[in-house]
Amino acid sequence: MPTWAASASAASPGAATWGASVERSWGAITPHLEAFGTRGSAPAFQTGARWEWAPGKQLDATVGRQQGRTLLSLGFAMGF
Repeated sequence: MPTWAASASAASPGAATWGASVERSWGAITPHLEAFGTRGSAPAFQTGARWEWAPGKQLDATVGRQQGRTLLSLGFAMGF
């Protein structure tokens, strides 16, 4: 499912942010592609997957690139 977002802060109107993502759930695993950034800076692109290993418990891992730098992320989420 595609997702699009954009925002701007009244305190800092020149720092508008934007983002777009596509994800597709295949059972307990949801792979995703994302692009995001702020006005005037290079965009970041990343891909990853979220795994719901138990009801309400998720692991999330992504790898991406921005201006030649590699971005890595690993996370845990618990819903309650």
